[in-house]
This record gives sequence, structure tokens and C-alpha cells, in this order.
Amino acid sequence: MWLEGVVTSEYERDTLPLLFSPDEVFNEYYEVLAQKNPSFRRPLEMIHARNAKAREQRSSGYWQECLNVLSQCLHLRRCIFDDDDFQYVAAAHHYVLSILNFATFFLNQSRTASTPALREGILAKAFQLFKQAEEASKQTANPQHSSFLRAIVANNMANYLYRRRRMKAACQQTTIALKHWSRCRVGPGTAFFIARDATSLCFAGKWEEAAKALTLVKKAAEEEDFSGSQGDPELFAGAPVRFNIQLLANPMPISDATQLVLNHNIAVTLIALRRHKEATAWCQKAMEAATACSRHLAPTHPWIKSIAACQNFCNNASGNPLYNKFRMKADDCHMPEFRQMQRLIGETRTMPVFSNLLHHHRQRSLEKQAEKEAAEEEERQYRDNLTRQTAAAHQQPGTVSLYHGTNRDNPAGPPPAGVRSTRKRLPMASLRLYIKETTYKQFVDEYAAERRAARQARADSAKKRDLIQAQETDLQLRTIEKQRAEDNDDVSSSTSSGTD
Repeated sequence: MWLEGVVTSEYERDTLPLLFSPDEVFNEYYEVLAQKNPSFRRPLEMIHARNAKAREQRSSGYWQECLNVLSQCLHLRRCIFDDDDFQYVAAAHHYVLSILNFATFFLNQSRTASTPALREGILAKAFQLFKQAEEASKQTANPQHSSFLRAIVANNMANYLYRRRRMKAACQQTTIALKHWSRCRVGPGTAFFIARDATSLCFAGKWEEAAKALTLVKKAAEEEDFSGSQGDPELFAGAPVRFNIQLLANPMPISDATQLVLNHNIAVTLIALRRHKEATAWCQKAMEAATACSRHLAPTHPWIKSIAACQNFCNNASGNPLYNKFRMKADDCHMPEFRQMQRLIGETRTMPVFSNLLHHHRQRSLEKQAEKEAAEEEERQYRDNLTRQTAAAHQQPGTVSLYHGTNRDNPAGPPPAGVRSTRKRLPMASLRLYIKETTYKQFVDEYAAERRAARQARADSAKKRDLIQAQETDLQLRTIEKQRAEDNDDVSSSTSSGTD
């Protein structure tokens, strides 16, 4: 399940009352600002007039024109105040958060669009504003505040990409949000960002990493009690404004929603790892968390249906008689075919296909292991036989004559040290005697017979070839002689006819 949480803020309480505050507060702010800066009264009056125009445009629904005027006011403030002055820094934060507020509003409105065309138009506006907020957040001078703004923009933009069903891009945005959030060093909400990043591993199909990350963040989420902008202001010391995290389509507290989604997603990862009994326990925890939030979740809510379906699947899988046969083992997750099998599950939406493939893979692995053991046993027996034959051959007299330079008639062994033997060594004769008197004699005889047969076959083939060639030559000579005889007969007949 995707944790569709967005970061919201009543940011005018910590920045400036420029857009959403009552008219009395808005006018009073500019009067006090002009009194404190009498030398800038004329430029401040221009900013006041433009800002009032932006408020009117917001009330009329001209959100893009409103943001353009706010951008002009921000540039005018930069001409008056220094870059590190609160009036300019707060206005810059106000501008980024206003863009993000409009983008999140359009994202929420896309849920209730009456037609697909209207929904696409609203989502296009949201995307345009998200990109605008992303560019504006990069212009913040304070690195810590810039990281905070970029983190919440990336987090809310991930929900837009999820609505577009662009899961890979949404997972990338959650990773970017967690990276910037860790840099801004804001304590509250950290478990939410880590849970979102761990959930993205599930959508990426990295089940082992997801199971470890979700289990770790589950403990951190239980310890963290995020109360949002109503909590202690000291907790938000690293952030430019106080903020709150809430679900986009439900008033359910974000801490309860995080616990519920973590329980369900851990169960899903365990199902993917074929650990159904453990997944059953996590499904039960998810259902208990959903029951505790029954006032926010109706029985027909998609989350309730998803948890119930997951729970039924786990019960059926773990209670099946074939469960022990098809149960996932520790080594199965590391085999190369595992990802292909899981991809097949996504295409066919059926688990029996995966179970059958896994069973066949195990059978093939066992057959290969048996063949390997049989080959090793055969090789071992061959080595043992060869060793025994060599030991038996070394006990024959020919072996002594081979290594000592003697024969059967002189088995006395080598001459004494320092005495040179007068007998001429005949290594080839010794080798022939060794071969003749050992068990390899039959092999040598057969090999010699094969050689003789091959030589005889080659000789017979040469004789046959010569005979055929001689017959062909004889036939050609006979043909030539016959042709000459016929030519002579023709000449004689023609001569006799001429004489007559």
C-alpha cells in the first residue's frame, strides 16, 4: 500500500501575513513595516498595492496570475532588504510554500474530477506548479532551509507521480525526499519519510531489502509520536516553519496510518519471500490497526479490502497440504531464476505457476547434484584402479630392469657407488621388456594390431585405387584403338570406290 501523505503548513504564522490572513492583519502589517522603515515608504507602498492585487486574484481563482504577482513582490523586496534580512527570507519561504500549497490543492481535487479529461487537466496544473516549486526551493540561500523545502516538495510530488501510475519516478522522488530530509536535521516526521522510502523498495521488487528496512522503521515509528504543528515548537528548530503531515484523502492521523501501512507492507514482502506463516501474523496486526481506526476507515475502504485479501491468501497458503512441498527455502531467493518467476507472477497473477516452477527447479537441481556425485564417484574409482594397476606393475621384474638398467638375466641391481658399469645401457630394450612383462602387454598388442590393420587398410585402398585407375586407362586405350580402326576402314572404303 502506498502511504499517500503530504506535508502541509499554516506557514503565514511563521513567515508573513501576505496571502491568506484577514485584511485587517494584512494592512496593519504593511503600516507597521512602513513606520519602521520610513526611507522605504514609497517602495513598500508599491509592494503593498501589488500584494493586495495578488490577494484579489487568489479570491477570484486566478492562481497563476496570483503567483506571478507574488514573484514580482519578492523581487521588489530583494531590492529593498538584504538577502539575510527576515523580511526577504520570510517572503521567499512564503512564495515557495504558496506554490506548493496550490499544487497540493490541485492534486487533491483530481480525486473528485467528474471526467477523465478534467482529471488530466487538473493533474497537468499540479505538475506545472510542482516543477515551479522545485525550482524556487533551490534558490533559498540557507542550506538547511533549502533542504527542508526541497524535501517536502519531492514528497508531495511523489504522490502526484503515484496518481499518474509512474511508480519508478515516484520511488525516486521518495528517495530524494529522504535524502534532503536527513540533511535539514528536523526530528519530527523522520519515521514517515523512512517508511515511504522503504515502501518504494516493495514497488521496485527488492523484497529482502524491503523486509529489513520496513522492520527497522517499524520500531522507529512506534517510538516516534508525531503530533504535527501542535507539538512543541522547539522540535521544529531546524525547519523554517512549523508543519504537519496528513493523508491526502483521509483525516486519519499520520502515525496510525504509518503503523497500518507498515504492517501490511511487511506482510506483502514476507508473502513474496514465501514466508506465509510470518506474513499471517503481520496481516493480523494490520487488521487490528485498521479496526482501531474504524471511524476513519469504512469496511469498503481499499485498505481494508487489501488487508483482508492478503490475510485470506496467507491462511490458504499456510494451511494447504502442499505448503511444505512448495515452501520457500533460504537458498531459493538467491537463484537466478527467482526474479524471472516473480516477474511471471506479476504477468499471470497466479501463485500455482510460481509454485510449479519452483518445484521443477528443485527437481532439476537434485538431478544435477546426483549426476555430479556419480561422475565424481566414477572418477574416484578410476583413480583407485589406476593406482592398484601401477602398484602391481611396479612389482614385475621388467620394472626393475627399466629403472636399474638391467634385464631378467642380471637382476642384481645397479653397480656399487663409484664403480662405472661396463654394460651398455639399452633403454629401448628395457622399455620393450617392461611392456612385454607387465599387464599393459595386451593393450600394446591390441594397439599394434590396430596400427597394422590401419596400415593394411591403407595399402589395400591404394592397391584398389591403382587397379581402378589401370582399368580406366585400359578402357580409354581400347576406345582410342577402336576409333582409329573405324577411321582406317572409312579411308579404305573411300579409296576403293574412287579406283572403281
